[in-house]
Amino acid sequence: NLLLRQLHVLFLKFHNEAVRQLQSNRELKRVADSLGRGSLFEQARRLVCWHYQWIIRHDYLPRILHNNVWQSQQRRPPVAPGEEFSVPIEFALAAFRFGHSMVRNAYRLNCRHKRVLIGELMELGQKAEPICDDDLVEWGTLFDGLPTSGPPASSSFIDTSVSLAMHGLSAGTIRLANKLETIDPSNLPIRTLLRGARAQLPSGQEAAEALLVEGKIKPDDRLTSSQLVTDTCNNSGSVLGNNRLDKNTPLFYYVLKEAELKGDGLTLGPVGSHIVSHVIQSALEADPDGYISAAGEKWE
Repeated sequence: NLLLRQLHVLFLKFHNEAVRQLQSNRELKRVADSLGRGSLFEQARRLVCWHYQWIIRHDYLPRILHNNVWQSQQRRPPVAPGEEFSVPIEFALAAFRFGHSMVRNAYRLNCRHKRVLIGELMELGQKAEPICDDDLVEWGTLFDGLPTSGPPASSSFIDTSVSLAMHGLSAGTIRLANKLETIDPSNLPIRTLLRGARAQLPSGQEAAEALLVEGKIKPDDRLTSSQLVTDTCNNSGSVLGNNRLDKNTPLFYYVLKEAELKGDGLTLGPVGSHIVSHVIQSALEADPDGYISAAGEKWE
């Protein structure tokens, strides 16, 4: 979409700036040489990737993880060298989809476009032509510390209220048992719930129980049936109870509900935080070319 196209350009420009500084900044070039040989392009690529990984670990994770989990994760043993890494389906099909609830119905692009609906952002992003000036993003609206002509736009809360924009997307198809099956053509939360059921994901209660057995959460970190059926920001709790899913709750819904109740909508709850943190940090540690493996976790 229109935002992602421009974010992609930012990374390209950041890479070009890394090339420029490696050519002109002798101190930076010495540091890059000490961290691995290669062509100028390869060194610039490495620096960009390492900066991105550092931002994920030191800025992104502390913002989205429950504070207790973030503090405990600082003491977690790193992944053993050579240990095989894979992305669990609990992460891919449920926990990391918490971001769907953070999407707004509309976004302010600049002083001329103060409210652009998601559908329009999608359509504008599909045009095979340069982006016109009126559609350029003022990044200070979306990121801290940058200039902007208007108020900043924070993400929506992490909760069970998913933007209407996410209920009207394009048609989708999934492969199931070697045959293609069309799923709801517009409703993203329904797609997520259906995929989770078809993949036989553990319920939220099963995931919480597994983390409890491992000593990663406390008994009172688990959501009770009464909490799960509580209507906080919408009527989803009543719907869950009416369908008798309060003791066998889809993991996707459980992660959003505990963020709503235990993270005040600002962070994930204990179960969601542990799943997301474990997978992302394990991925960073398992990358043989990443900064943690090549330069150590204290690299800045």
